[in-house]
Amino acid sequence: TTTRPATTPSVAAAIRPGPMAAPSPATPVRLAGSTPVIDHVPTDRKVIFLGIDDGLVRDPELIELLREERIPLTLFLTSEPAKDGRDFFRALVALGATVQDHTVTHPKMSTLGWSDQQKQICSQATTVAANYGVRPTLFRPPYGEWNETTRGTAAACGQKAIILWRGATNDGRLDIVGGQFHPGDILLLHFRKDLIENLHLVLQDAREQGYRIGRLEDWIGTGPTHPMFPRGG
Repeated sequence: TTTRPATTPSVAAAIRPGPMAAPSPATPVRLAGSTPVIDHVPTDRKVIFLGIDDGLVRDPELIELLREERIPLTLFLTSEPAKDGRDFFRALVALGATVQDHTVTHPKMSTLGWSDQQKQICSQATTVAANYGVRPTLFRPPYGEWNETTRGTAAACGQKAIILWRGATNDGRLDIVGGQFHPGDILLLHFRKDLIENLHLVLQDAREQGYRIGRLEDWIGTGPTHPMFPRGG
């Protein structure tokens, strides 16, 4: 078996976004409040956002899919996968993905006190920064569970928003509020054996409904731009 070399950022700079990638807005959407909790981006444009959680199953086919489709993905990783799968995830980052915070050990945040919640978020932010060179600015709580302590500790750890979702994929099925996409929807996927199948399903439905995939960080102004996704109109 021939091992492909990991894609490097210099290679990514020469790759243009694919037709399913939505252009980033020249002016990001303004989110209300401090460390807002969002399950969608307020917009009337036909764009959706894909967040993939955990990082336990790392299928090389995902790298090939990103090379073909050239769409942005937001990766919410826990600590061990972020470290153990560093080469794999760096290859995804080079192809336009971003790595964000999903805690150290994947607990239910609402069951923890301030100190433990802060450790879960801050320690993982440090791990991401050490392994990928950019400190995360978005936090997705495991199971979608959070409380006001979560909001406060996320802010203390430098997170600019808490990210939930309006739809999720499971076993080749897409479950979404209202049964179809709405402008700005954020979706939940997982690094599982069925991830490629689920991504193809989302892309097929998006094409049929006239939606494109946006880079979440660019649309809400919470991170640096990527050479593949320059800001547009």
